[in-house]
Amino acid sequence: MAIRAQLEDRLTAYVKDTLEYIETIRDFCDQEQKWTSERKAELEKMRDINENQEQKELDAVLKDTLEGLKKLEPFLDAVEKLAVTSSHVFSGQIFLLWGESPERVQSVITDARTDAPLLIHFKRDAETFFRPLLDNVNILIFQLDNYVLNTEQLCRRVRRNSVLCGDIYKCKTGQPLVQIILNTSENAMHQMLDHLKQLCEIRRNEHTRLAFLFQENAQKFIDVFSERRSRMRQLLSDLEETAVKLDSMKLGASISTVVGSSVGIVGGVLSILGIVFAPFTAGASLAFTVAGAGLGATSGVNALVTGITETQINHHHERNAQSYLKSYKDDMILIEGCLKEVANSEGPLVQPSAVDAPIVLQGAGEVLSKTVDGFVAYAGHKSERVTEAATEIAMRDLNTARDVPQVAKYLSTTEQLANAKALRIVKCARAASGFVNVFFIGLDGYFIVKESISLHNGSESEVSKLIRSRAALWKSELEAWEKMHDSLRIGIETISKSRDTLEKPFLP
Repeated sequence: MAIRAQLEDRLTAYVKDTLEYIETIRDFCDQEQKWTSERKAELEKMRDINENQEQKELDAVLKDTLEGLKKLEPFLDAVEKLAVTSSHVFSGQIFLLWGESPERVQSVITDARTDAPLLIHFKRDAETFFRPLLDNVNILIFQLDNYVLNTEQLCRRVRRNSVLCGDIYKCKTGQPLVQIILNTSENAMHQMLDHLKQLCEIRRNEHTRLAFLFQENAQKFIDVFSERRSRMRQLLSDLEETAVKLDSMKLGASISTVVGSSVGIVGGVLSILGIVFAPFTAGASLAFTVAGAGLGATSGVNALVTGITETQINHHHERNAQSYLKSYKDDMILIEGCLKEVANSEGPLVQPSAVDAPIVLQGAGEVLSKTVDGFVAYAGHKSERVTEAATEIAMRDLNTARDVPQVAKYLSTTEQLANAKALRIVKCARAASGFVNVFFIGLDGYFIVKESISLHNGSESEVSKLIRSRAALWKSELEAWEKMHDSLRIGIETISKSRDTLEKPFLP
């Protein structure tokens, strides 16, 4: 019969795809230890990079990391599709499956449904998230380590299932993969064929698959994220605007410092010339000294005004940044809570790693400290496992970067104020004495060179650089959540019908 041949072809395709998903899972799990070893080696390199701040090294390591994560994608995709596969199709009453019993395949499908919620942890664009930004190294370490732990846990569950211990389908020469043994009416076969079409559509539809991962939590995530989506976008925009303003202030201050120090050098030279030539000009050349003192005083006033202005404006921007960060942090915690609830819906398969948690909790001292001379010093750290409560705190701090306002405050009150103070002292001292102007000219030259280099490099402040790095990371996460939100809004419309289709017995 034609309908019987159509049913057999459609059933064969569905079964073959299912077995290929299982093969994909088995193949990855067979080499998972090697994959894990490579990722752990990358983690160690990233920890060293966090100490030494080597950009080229980070570029190379993350290139390897992204290649490794691409190898993970087919495995995750296979688990997700098995989770929306009908176990009712694999009934010994319907067909013969060469090389394996349908019942053993059913057990794999059941396990996939149990494990699938853990896939929520991987729902992000790896290439966007794992960008080589030195300021984000700790967060990248944290996330990659969690990827490793969750992957290990998934494979550990897979290995417990004996169905994956050997080849699950080996067709005999000339034998079809599936041979229907069911004797039923033509009408019943039409119903089964229509059922198979619906089952295939469920597996192909990424929106439906995602809705199955969220289950009853789908609407909650939609509601929570919808309420905060626009505000979080605006907060990121405000943070980026703050970074622009900080750079603009640094540019103006650098220009002012260069101009003021140049005036100071001219004043110093005039003061020295006036003193040197005083014996030969009957004191007339002392007018140069007076003029030089005037220029020195002008330079000192310029330095004082620049320092005060820069400090006040930066302080204003830092307060704004703190406000934006707090609001963003509060929203992120709620969204992450929803996702954690989804991932643990079948019970926590694995606890998140606490890699570098102590570092994050140290705040500003861990991320970036700078002296007036520009030497970078990074605090040491040691990875360790901590309790679940401490881990949750670490995750919140990593994802929301509470250290940003602290770092901003630290930088503005050390390097900038120190420079302004040094310049003020230089100018005041110069006005009082002309004999030490050689030393002061050297200092002015130092500030000119220092600020000129800053101008040449674009005058990007350390604070704005850190803000931009964090904002890039958060934007990546926000875009991943937006994609999930938009997909769920589509998938949730059909999930009830799709669930009924999967639960419906394949035999009419």
